[in-house]
Amino acid sequence: VNGEPITLEEFRAEAGSMQEGGTENAVPPRSNPKELLDRMIGGRLIVQEARNIGLDELPEVRSSVDAFEKETLQNVLFGVRAGKIRKAGKKTVEKRYRESVKEVELVAIFLEKEEAARKLEEEVKAGGVFESLVKQRIDAGEGRGSSKSEFHKFKLLIPEVAGAVSAMRKGEISPLIKIGKNHAMVKLLGDRFPENPDARKEAEREALQEERSNAINAFVEDLKKKYVKVDENLLDELDYDSPEPGIDALREDERTLAKIKGENPVTVAELSTALYRRFYHGTDRAAEKKRINRMKHGVLEGILVKRVAIKEAKRTGVLRNSMYRNKVEEHRRNILFGMFFQRVIDPEIKVDEADLKAYMQDHIGEYTSPEEMRIESMAFSGKAFAEDAIENLRKGSD
Repeated sequence: VNGEPITLEEFRAEAGSMQEGGTENAVPPRSNPKELLDRMIGGRLIVQEARNIGLDELPEVRSSVDAFEKETLQNVLFGVRAGKIRKAGKKTVEKRYRESVKEVELVAIFLEKEEAARKLEEEVKAGGVFESLVKQRIDAGEGRGSSKSEFHKFKLLIPEVAGAVSAMRKGEISPLIKIGKNHAMVKLLGDRFPENPDARKEAEREALQEERSNAINAFVEDLKKKYVKVDENLLDELDYDSPEPGIDALREDERTLAKIKGENPVTVAELSTALYRRFYHGTDRAAEKKRINRMKHGVLEGILVKRVAIKEAKRTGVLRNSMYRNKVEEHRRNILFGMFFQRVIDPEIKVDEADLKAYMQDHIGEYTSPEEMRIESMAFSGKAFAEDAIENLRKGSD
């Protein structure tokens, strides 16, 4: 297209994006290759025209592309680093797996009245047989549960119960567990870890993600040690929750807060501006609630991570990475395409009120919605997990 190639790789990617969004069992419609190529050629011509009239030099376009370049540099750098870890360690996988499939054998009762719960606790402490006491309460309608032991998925237990059980040994009976206005007591009889292929695959996936995340965090810490020197005393003395000097004044403060080897320093003004942008409704209310000072370390950390990641990406040649270059070029084309329509085509389109009303009446179904219902839902990665959840709900889990 005027000397600019459309590659087969780009064509396939565009065709693939058109196939996305269907349901799992639906057969996506096949696009006409000639029509698709014509559309891509039209898009390139529009982008070229946008460049010809100088839209790529607009500050908002350059700012958007620059921000995207930095974000993509960081993501590609971290992606390359994480990609070196192909498989999670066996210990990490096993730990995740056992946490996901663990089942505990419990005798449990839930009581609504505190008086009945206290009485049960006293009788247990006096040496009463827990199972018999539970059966008495259930038969009398004072509580719900089971006097016979049942296995429960540990991760599906009510948090208060899970916390108590995790601190118990086999054969122990818990003290009263407060759950809202109700109370519970449980006896732990044992645990088991049934084999579940789906859960093991999920544990492998989560463990790999965890180890990759840990590797990136360690990498970032090494970069900070290599490149960054923070003025901790200055950071500690910055009081954003105080009316004096105030965040507006600190946004003009050019004192060096952190030195980055070979790069421009991070100033008080840069940190202050980043903090200011965090608060949509202004900083006065946040300062009154003493919220800004709590955020300054985290926001500075974010600035430093981005700066050292970009520095390292440039040093290690990520700029030459084809994935990085393709993503940036695609983003630049999308921005220019949209800007061309906004600046050149949109101003020439005039629609009066009568046309708008007529169009809305002709397409009324697109602007109204049917009756709606509010629901709560849970999604599961396997049928077995869903069945376990249903069973626990029937037994009284929240």
